[in-house]
Amino acid sequence: MNNYVTLEQKEKLVKELETLQKKLKTTINIKKKMYLLEELSMYYDILETIYDEYDKLEYYKNLCDTYKVTKYLIEKKQKIMIKNEIRSINYYYDFYKELTKNIGRSLQSSKMMLSKIITNNNLTKSNLENFIEIVNKNFSKDFSNFVYNEIKNNRLLLTDSYIESGICYTLSKKNLHYYICEVSNGITYYDFMTIIHELSHGFAISNYSLFDEIYSIFNEFKLNNIIYNSKVALIDNKKADLYYLKMISETNKNFKDNLKFIQKVNKKYYDINDYDMHYLDNTHEYLISYILGLKLYYQDLEDTELAHYNIKKIYEKNYNDISDINKLEKISIDEILSCEPVKQYVKNVDSKWDSLKK
Repeated sequence: MNNYVTLEQKEKLVKELETLQKKLKTTINIKKKMYLLEELSMYYDILETIYDEYDKLEYYKNLCDTYKVTKYLIEKKQKIMIKNEIRSINYYYDFYKELTKNIGRSLQSSKMMLSKIITNNNLTKSNLENFIEIVNKNFSKDFSNFVYNEIKNNRLLLTDSYIESGICYTLSKKNLHYYICEVSNGITYYDFMTIIHELSHGFAISNYSLFDEIYSIFNEFKLNNIIYNSKVALIDNKKADLYYLKMISETNKNFKDNLKFIQKVNKKYYDINDYDMHYLDNTHEYLISYILGLKLYYQDLEDTELAHYNIKKIYEKNYNDISDINKLEKISIDEILSCEPVKQYVKNVDSKWDSLKK
């Protein structure tokens, strides 16, 4: 039972969905029709996640006789995107292969990697008002105003349905966003990391670039450090540190598997069209974003203006190539390849939690 999404939020979503369905019936232009179909698909996904009354959801689906066509077209577009992603990785294959080795070596010395995952039952309870207050005090005025307005306008949807933490849906020509974030056992400081991650996607929009996740991951690290320094939710901080270490490790493992698949395609053992059985998309984006996000986070601790200059550059210039890292100030591609930021993070995390044992 979803105890977090309000009736007002549900009704608003349904109203927007029905408006789109009516618009679709009167739209003749093929490109505009495709755009509307993509948006409808997103609304269906959102409603399916937050609605408990599935019979009602079926009713909304039936209002639009193009539902199956929509899903087919979205899947077709996704296949094209993944094929382009595989070709892009193939171009930098040697770089990525070396990167995965270096990440593995960087994590090997971590004592924290052996720790058990902390259960949600032990985390520190909070609320959205507190989240807004923390963001307002510690982040830029533009970002804090954006966060306040998105929450005020009911764009943030909290759910106890399992959705792998969170997802940001971008709608209406990038002027409208919905953020679904999984919370359980009440809103905790740990949940703030997911919430700021998804809201950051709405604030820093990119055109499906290699660096899509940079700002979101950067803000997660920054928020986690702010909460740690306040000493109000140490157990939440520890869970977040464990999560980041293990996510970097898991993402690295998945990406290694992707590289094996690509190698087999290159040697004609597999057809590239078989990717759906052997390939996980977007893993290289997260891998680069964890390393570069950490570098920018450490840069921010020393020179906030410089870190934000680099972040702004990434999104305004629509950087989408590994070589673009060299265009950033005081950051080099060699530093990212060597995984120095990950090594620093491992050292800092182990030191932080060792000191608290004493």
